[in-house]
Amino acid sequence: MPVKKSGKRIFWIGAVWILGVLGVLFAREYYLDKIFDPSAGFLVLDTDAQLSFSQWVWAGLILLAAFNFLAWRTPHGFFKKRKLYLSAQMRMAIGSLVLFLPAVIIYWIPFPAGRVFGYWSACFFVFGMALLGVLISADRSDGWRDLISRLGLYLLISGAVFAIASRMALVNDYPFPQYWSEGNRFYDYSTLFGGFRYRTADAQRIQAFITPGMAFPWALPFALPSVSIRAFRLYYQCVWILPALLFGCLAVRTRDHSRLDCFAIIAFTGWTYLFLEQGPVYPPLILAGLLVLLALRSRSGLAILLVFVASYYAHISRWTWSYAPGIWAGTLSVLAIERETIAGDWKKALIRPILLGLSGLAGGLLLPALSASPMAASLVNPLPFTERQPLLWNRLLPNATYPPGILLGLAWGAGAALLLLILLVVRNRRRLHRLQISVIGLSLAAFLVVGIIASAKIGGGSNLHNLDMFLISIVLLLAFFMRNEFLKPEINQTQWVVLGLAMLLTVVSPVAYTMRGSRPDALPMPEISDEALLQVRAWVNKMKDSGDVLFMDHRQLLTFGYITDVTLVQEYEKKLLMDMAMGEQSEYFSGFYDDLAAQRFALIINEPTGLFIKDIDEAFSEENNAYVEWVTFPLLCNYYPVVTIKEVGLELLLPRTVLPLNVPHCLSYLER
Repeated sequence: MPVKKSGKRIFWIGAVWILGVLGVLFAREYYLDKIFDPSAGFLVLDTDAQLSFSQWVWAGLILLAAFNFLAWRTPHGFFKKRKLYLSAQMRMAIGSLVLFLPAVIIYWIPFPAGRVFGYWSACFFVFGMALLGVLISADRSDGWRDLISRLGLYLLISGAVFAIASRMALVNDYPFPQYWSEGNRFYDYSTLFGGFRYRTADAQRIQAFITPGMAFPWALPFALPSVSIRAFRLYYQCVWILPALLFGCLAVRTRDHSRLDCFAIIAFTGWTYLFLEQGPVYPPLILAGLLVLLALRSRSGLAILLVFVASYYAHISRWTWSYAPGIWAGTLSVLAIERETIAGDWKKALIRPILLGLSGLAGGLLLPALSASPMAASLVNPLPFTERQPLLWNRLLPNATYPPGILLGLAWGAGAALLLLILLVVRNRRRLHRLQISVIGLSLAAFLVVGIIASAKIGGGSNLHNLDMFLISIVLLLAFFMRNEFLKPEINQTQWVVLGLAMLLTVVSPVAYTMRGSRPDALPMPEISDEALLQVRAWVNKMKDSGDVLFMDHRQLLTFGYITDVTLVQEYEKKLLMDMAMGEQSEYFSGFYDDLAAQRFALIINEPTGLFIKDIDEAFSEENNAYVEWVTFPLLCNYYPVVTIKEVGLELLLPRTVLPLNVPHCLSYLER
């Protein structure tokens, strides 16, 4: 049998068996979740669940058998007959459309109760549809390398569509938060350009627990007189999606657009979105990265200005980002220089990288210092800031808050990409000057160390978002190697296998990581949310003339006009209270306790409170326990819940008429 045909058959049979393994894991996942009761050690006697389980098993077996049949006949009969009925363009269109099916099945088809979609089900559907897409669209002349490349591309597209669908599933007109503090974050964004929405005492300037740079991308719609919560949720998710896609496309495209074909650009764009979504990397940092990419395509004067602006914008977004644009611009400028040029006249060759690096330093440090930025001092000596809140080094290892742990999670999400980058550097070491190799290593090491330390801080460590600068650096460096044809020199079979395996893992790892996102929980029935909204309106109207009304949570009700004609109390927002509690800021809480003891607030709108202390092996135990100690206890010592609707995460509290003097823990607060 010819090698080409043998390789194709091995590809198809191997791919089908991978699909079969994923199907078994999918069935096991469903079995453990819906059929088996681990506490009792026997099957749950639920006819609907068992019937649903049987349906999925039979569907999986039929699909696996069909794939095996087609794989065994490939590359002869099926391809030949398919070509008689479908043109190449039609096959490509159908093969592309099936990539949308996993997202449609999991996020948009309203399945009845009893069906579950978890990690392995998502992997099964995405891989299965990508494989089906290859089967439909591949040409008979494609070799096994072409099939692997096509499968990788389809996995990226299907994974990216799946990730986008997981975000779009949160777009609705539900008036209450869908996850922790969603509503208050919407309020934060609105304060930059939409402060006219709120009535404040003595016309105070609206403030929020967010930096202007971080708020800016999401603040723009609030310049309009009115925006619905559904429209803003759509815009909010688009801000997470579009800049990352644009960043990937711009990073890999060259000025003349001649070095990479369209499929390579699409693949890298989709991969970039998935790779950054693993953080997730916040859009303001991506916007700063886009300015850097534009700077690298510009003349020196404009480039210096763009890097300066990017660095200052990064600073006013999050101070730890201040140096990133300058480092990226300097690193990529050094890599753009030919090895011989550096070896010949390195002083002249490094003028542009040095100027771009200095412009980043000026925008990220000098201008903030001149404008009296409160975080400028931390850029010179970050130790006081890092000591403000404790570092939880156990978050680096597997834990309840983030099951893989930061180190293993990073290895999962970025390990393959980092390995590919190292292989490319080693393979092209003769084309790179040792200065260029050193710049790559030092910049990555710096961002990695900063990200690991930030991830260990209390309140962090639940994902990889604090490693954002490291992740973006990997994208920029891989784009450089692709854009400058570092992949094209001839290599032998062994090198191709090693490099090809690294590329395949680089493609698969962010797709597999993205599958961790699951279908969002079902929202409460409209009758429940409507009743909750009526309760808030009724109690606000009843109590607003008796004293201040404090929205500790649910400030989105003011932002989107669900609650009107009430004065906004800006202090004591939930996220700010959490931050102060994690830092044990007793001076700040002194004023909070005084206001509670004086019963300044006639009504407090909050999330349901609880006095439970978590064990160290529970998720977010340190954060929860700090909040309970510094916020919940003193709150409940002075106020009591009058309305609690857990389905929407709402609780209304009134001042106590009889103080709990017999509760020892309350005495220290009540004595104030």
